[in-house]
Amino acid sequence: MLSFIVEERKNIAIIHIKGELFQEKLSELEKVWAEQIEKEVATIAIDCAELTFIDSPTIGALVKFFNEAMVRGKKLIFYELNPPIKALFNSARLERFFPIFTKEKFEKEFLEVQ
Repeated sequence: MLSFIVEERKNIAIIHIKGELFQEKLSELEKVWAEQIEKEVATIAIDCAELTFIDSPTIGALVKFFNEAMVRGKKLIFYELNPPIKALFNSARLERFFPIFTKEKFEKEFLEVQ
Protein backbone atom coordinates (compact mmCIF):
# COMPACT_ATOMS: atom_id res chain seq x y z
CA MET A 1 0.00 0.00 0.00
CA LEU A 2 1.21 3.48 -0.89
CA SER A 3 0.80 6.44 1.43
CA PHE A 4 1.97 10.01 1.66
CA ILE A 5 2.20 12.05 4.84
CA VAL A 6 3.08 15.73 4.61
CA GLU A 7 4.73 17.48 7.52
CA GLU A 8 5.42 21.19 7.65
CA ARG A 9 8.37 22.34 9.72
CA LYS A 10 9.78 25.83 9.64
CA ASN A 11 10.03 26.79 5.96
CA ILE A 12 10.02 23.19 4.75
CA ALA A 13 7.39 20.78 3.51
CA ILE A 14 8.41 17.17 4.10
CA ILE A 15 6.71 14.46 2.05
CA HIS A 16 7.07 11.06 3.71
CA ILE A 17 6.49 8.30 1.16
CA LYS A 18 5.69 4.78 2.27
CA GLY A 19 5.37 1.86 -0.13
CA GLU A 20 5.99 1.26 -3.82
CA LEU A 21 5.71 4.01 -6.42
CA PHE A 22 4.53 2.71 -9.78
CA GLN A 23 3.34 4.63 -12.81
CA GLU A 24 -0.23 3.63 -11.92
CA LYS A 25 0.07 5.58 -8.64
CA LEU A 26 1.93 8.55 -10.11
CA SER A 27 -1.19 10.73 -10.16
CA GLU A 28 -1.35 10.47 -6.34
CA LEU A 29 2.22 11.72 -6.04
CA GLU A 30 1.57 14.48 -8.57
CA LYS A 31 -1.42 15.66 -6.51
CA VAL A 32 0.66 15.81 -3.32
CA TRP A 33 3.44 17.60 -5.20
CA ALA A 34 1.04 20.18 -6.69
CA GLU A 35 -0.27 21.02 -3.22
CA GLN A 36 3.23 21.45 -1.78
CA ILE A 37 4.78 23.46 -4.62
CA GLU A 38 2.03 26.08 -4.21
CA LYS A 39 2.83 26.62 -0.52
CA GLU A 40 5.08 29.37 0.79
CA VAL A 41 8.00 27.09 1.59
CA ALA A 42 11.62 27.39 0.52
CA THR A 43 12.33 23.66 0.51
CA ILE A 44 10.41 20.51 -0.27
CA ALA A 45 12.04 17.41 1.16
CA ILE A 46 11.10 13.88 0.19
CA ASP A 47 11.70 11.28 2.88
CA CYS A 48 12.50 7.98 1.16
CA ALA A 49 13.12 5.85 4.27
CA GLU A 50 10.01 3.75 3.65
CA LEU A 51 9.93 4.00 -0.14
CA THR A 52 10.54 0.42 -1.24
CA PHE A 53 10.32 0.66 -5.05
CA ILE A 54 10.24 3.30 -7.76
CA ASP A 55 9.83 2.77 -11.52
CA SER A 56 11.23 4.70 -14.48
CA PRO A 57 8.16 6.89 -15.18
CA THR A 58 8.19 7.98 -11.55
CA ILE A 59 11.87 8.90 -11.77
CA GLY A 60 10.93 11.03 -14.78
CA ALA A 61 8.27 12.75 -12.68
CA LEU A 62 10.84 13.47 -9.95
CA VAL A 63 13.08 15.15 -12.54
CA LYS A 64 10.08 17.22 -13.63
CA PHE A 65 9.41 18.16 -9.99
CA PHE A 66 13.04 19.17 -9.54
CA ASN A 67 12.90 21.44 -12.59
CA GLU A 68 9.61 22.98 -11.44
CA ALA A 69 11.06 23.66 -7.99
CA MET A 70 14.09 25.38 -9.54
CA VAL A 71 11.90 27.58 -11.74
CA ARG A 72 9.90 28.61 -8.67
CA GLY A 73 13.04 29.32 -6.62
CA LYS A 74 12.54 26.38 -4.26
CA LYS A 75 14.80 23.51 -3.30
CA LEU A 76 13.81 19.89 -3.77
CA ILE A 77 15.88 17.45 -1.75
CA PHE A 78 15.72 13.75 -1.00
CA TYR A 79 16.83 12.13 2.20
CA GLU A 80 17.14 8.79 3.97
CA LEU A 81 17.26 6.62 0.87
CA ASN A 82 17.06 2.97 1.87
CA PRO A 83 19.59 0.60 0.20
CA PRO A 84 17.49 -0.49 -2.83
CA ILE A 85 16.43 3.07 -3.65
CA LYS A 86 19.95 4.37 -3.08
CA ALA A 87 21.30 1.71 -5.47
CA LEU A 88 18.74 2.73 -8.09
CA PHE A 89 19.56 6.43 -7.70
CA ASN A 90 23.27 5.63 -7.98
CA SER A 91 22.88 3.44 -11.06
CA ALA A 92 20.80 6.13 -12.76
CA ARG A 93 23.30 8.78 -11.56
CA LEU A 94 20.49 10.80 -10.05
CA GLU A 95 22.82 12.25 -7.44
CA ARG A 96 23.99 14.54 -10.27
CA PHE A 97 20.56 16.16 -10.30
CA PHE A 98 19.06 15.65 -6.88
CA PRO A 99 20.55 16.74 -3.57
CA ILE A 100 20.53 13.58 -1.46
CA PHE A 101 21.02 13.66 2.31
CA THR A 102 21.17 11.24 5.19
CA LYS A 103 18.48 11.88 7.80
CA GLU A 104 21.08 13.25 10.20
CA LYS A 105 22.54 15.67 7.66
CA PHE A 106 19.06 16.80 6.58
CA GLU A 107 18.02 17.47 10.17
CA LYS A 108 21.22 19.31 10.96
CA GLU A 109 21.22 21.49 7.85
CA PHE A 110 17.50 22.14 7.46
CA LEU A 111 15.88 21.60 10.83
CA GLU A 112 18.81 22.65 13.06
CA VAL A 113 18.63 19.44 15.07
CA GLN A 114 21.93 18.81 16.86
